Amino acid sequence: MWTAIGSMVVLFAASVFLRGFIGKEWAPLMQAPWWVLGPLIAAIQRRPKTETLHVEASPDGVRFGEKLLPRAKLKSALLRREADKTFVLLRGTGAWGTSADVAVKDDDEADRLCSALGLDAKSTVAEFTMQRQRNAGVPALVMAGAAMMASFVAIKFHAFHALLYIFIAALIGLATLIPLLIYAQRINVRVGADGIVVRDGFAKRRFISHADIASVSATGQTVWIGLKSGEKLQFDVGTRTKNATQSAELEVQGRSIAWRIEKARQAYQALAGEAPQAALALDRGGKTVREWVDQLRRVGQGANATFRDVGLTREQLLAVVESTSAAAKERLAAVVALREGLTEEEKPRIRVAADRCVEPAMRERMVRVAFAPDEELIEALSEERDDAARG
Repeated sequence: MWTAIGSMVVLFAASVFLRGFIGKEWAPLMQAPWWVLGPLIAAIQRRPKTETLHVEASPDGVRFGEKLLPRAKLKSALLRREADKTFVLLRGTGAWGTSADVAVKDDDEADRLCSALGLDAKSTVAEFTMQRQRNAGVPALVMAGAAMMASFVAIKFHAFHALLYIFIAALIGLATLIPLLIYAQRINVRVGADGIVVRDGFAKRRFISHADIASVSATGQTVWIGLKSGEKLQFDVGTRTKNATQSAELEVQGRSIAWRIEKARQAYQALAGEAPQAALALDRGGKTVREWVDQLRRVGQGANATFRDVGLTREQLLAVVESTSAAAKERLAAVVALREGLTEEEKPRIRVAADRCVEPAMRERMVRVAFAPDEELIEALSEERDDAARG
């Protein structure tokens, strides 16, 4: 792809340079290379580079033969099926990030590959951009019809200057309306081990716990999420098309997204845990933030009577931090209790627990509570209380 882009730049520069020498009558010939380049790029996209290499995955990244693709350059992993073959699609970070398809034997091998890279549902959040099918052309047609009517009135009364202003206003209106309509159709879905967050166009983000999800399925290009309340959410992977190849690709994407959500639901069940004995020791009650922090530090040191009576261990506190069903305030409180004596083995567990949170604010807050200076710790815990009050 980079070779194709470089070729386009060279051809453009050559056409600009040579146009002054060959004359305007021969200028159309300079467009000939572009006629060839377009089909060439399409052919490259239809026939991607395929290699048979030994693949080895680790926390450092995935090695294809002698070449290492660092873990830091990978954003997410999705299961993809093509006829009777199964692949793991590794997606790179950024708009130009490197992506690769890795062939695997079955779903179990796919899970092992994702786990080795820390890209499984227990370790990270996946994000998808989908859309809701709406008749986006209706508002545009209404505006165009209004502009035509206004133009007819202006012509009727010979108001040509008014006609020009109306025409310019209609162009500006369409240029503004079309991007807004496109954005309004977009649905951003983030999938974590604790739940999913849906942002539908300009609407407010909506968090849905996996405990509230009854079923997940994919039909054609549509992903369906059934809630226990009876509500059904419908997300379309792409715009409907009559092109059989594009439709098949979109259907594969839909199944991959449904697979990832199912894996996240399984992670939720595996990581959910009840710790009623910890809730009492971690509860803030009517204390100020500083008093609460002092209490939690005593809990971590084993100096609190309630803590000694129930026999909480650091492993139990870590279980609260890693729990997908524990309340946010309990998870943050458990991090504070562990904070003073964090070992090198415990730090990665807290970071992974933060990475699997679907809400970016919660991820950032857990890291701050665990590793930031005391003043930022107080600020982060105060933000948690403010968010709870607003909710």
